[in-house]
Amino acid sequence: MNRLVLPLLLVIAFVVTSAAPLLADAGNSAYDKARRQYQSLIQSTEKQKKRHHWEKAIRSFRNVYKGYPGHRRQTDALYMVGKCQMRLYEISRRGQDARDSIESFDLLATRFSESNLADDALYHGGELARELGDYPGAFLRFQRVVADYPSGDMLARAKNQLELLDRIQPVAPAPRAEVTTGKPSMSLILAIDQGTTSTRSIIYDDSLTPLASAQEEFPQIYPADGWVEHDAEVIWQTVDRTIKAALDKAGK
Repeated sequence: MNRLVLPLLLVIAFVVTSAAPLLADAGNSAYDKARRQYQSLIQSTEKQKKRHHWEKAIRSFRNVYKGYPGHRRQTDALYMVGKCQMRLYEISRRGQDARDSIESFDLLATRFSESNLADDALYHGGELARELGDYPGAFLRFQRVVADYPSGDMLARAKNQLELLDRIQPVAPAPRAEVTTGKPSMSLILAIDQGTTSTRSIIYDDSLTPLASAQEEFPQIYPADGWVEHDAEVIWQTVDRTIKAALDKAGK
């Protein structure tokens, strides 16, 4: 019996070793095919007007991201998902398209924070948040570019956006909570940045200066290939905990 073990192990090792280059080649081919599809789309004004062409490009890049975990093109594919959704929003002007793009960019910045695309993703997410009127969310993303990627190519542009946001006075500020601590009351603004993979709560003062923040990730549920689900109760618990943590950090 033992005589069969070593040959069997060698066969398994050979199969695994041989499969790795094939999988890498398949990932490259799938990504290149998606890129060609995207290039064809952006070169055709007529195609760009039709939503299904964008949705097809998004699916192609998402299939690379989902289907080839650990592949060197996985991050590129996720970035292109967000980029296609952003380009679609520029044409459709549907808020949901912008929110979908923000989620994709936030996912990249969270899961692949070491990637050279992370600061690009945060910057584009900030641009979209600003367009949707989510100034605290935009401020947070631009601030992360400056704080976390000081050597990145988005640094100057993020600083520019922060300066512009400083001049913006929202017409209808978010509801403010009066916090009583035994001292004179202070008006605070709470922003909840609900992403695809994590929850972040940020406390601002009257002038939209961030005082403190707290972030917590939550698990992704994959019931089938190409599907992702979340537990609403778990998300609510992360919201509750991050709000309390942010208030504690702010000393409130």
